Amino acid sequence: MNNIPMQSQAPMSQRAANAFSNPLIRKLGKVQKRAAAGQSASYGGITAKTAFFLLATIGGLVLYYVLDLLYFSTLPQMEVVTDGITYYFSGTELIFLCVALLLTILTPIFAFLIRPTIPVTGTLYSVSQGFVLAWIIDILLVGYEWIAWAALGITIILVALMAVLYTARIIKVGKKFRAVLTVLFLTMIISSLACLVCYFIPATSGFVTLIVDNPIISTVSAVFGIIVATLFLLSDFDAIERTVNNALPKKYEWLAAFALAFTVIWIYLKVLDLLVQVTDRS
Repeated sequence: MNNIPMQSQAPMSQRAANAFSNPLIRKLGKVQKRAAAGQSASYGGITAKTAFFLLATIGGLVLYYVLDLLYFSTLPQMEVVTDGITYYFSGTELIFLCVALLLTILTPIFAFLIRPTIPVTGTLYSVSQGFVLAWIIDILLVGYEWIAWAALGITIILVALMAVLYTARIIKVGKKFRAVLTVLFLTMIISSLACLVCYFIPATSGFVTLIVDNPIISTVSAVFGIIVATLFLLSDFDAIERTVNNALPKKYEWLAAFALAFTVIWIYLKVLDLLVQVTDRS
């Protein structure tokens, strides 16, 4: 077996770069346990559990449409007009949406802090994310539902492409790759925070609005986000390979699977955002 050094044994520069990888995946690098023969994590186990979380996302989407058909649509509807477009939904539906949004924020935090809860917290995150996506498609993208399917197709292509590039070692996840990923991630975070802070400053809020509303800048920003999310996928693949090669216990398959599913969903959301922007301008 080709054992790959643990993160704690890696050079300081590499550990610094790893600090900006998927936090769930990064946690795998700190595990020093080794499983007995036949009880270690496997690619098949991680793949099956990843598929479970993605299917749970689809389950959340189906859950919304079932509730909408049998319950939400029977309730009094609120009318909200934004930019000349009228949206209809019930107050109860909005409460469900807020709960789902809250779960998409809190469950990954619990998953990171309390690893044994991942089968539950990961499932809740996936179902909640699917519920939110279904609401967006049904309410905000009415008449443009094809955008959601197009985003799904592009996401599948990106994941497959990255898998091929990684397994063929066309792109190697080494120190230089992690350094580039760190710079890109920091650029995205710093620019987002700067825009957020400047937006609440009266003297610069107008300038920020002008930048955000610029179609070229918003498109470039969305594409940049997709690139960063896709590169994180390669980092996830590398960490999963380390998990299997280092013979970590089988229970860590849940952590690796949820981290990978989390990144895939992140890529889908970024692609969906880009397609919505392009369609809105056209």
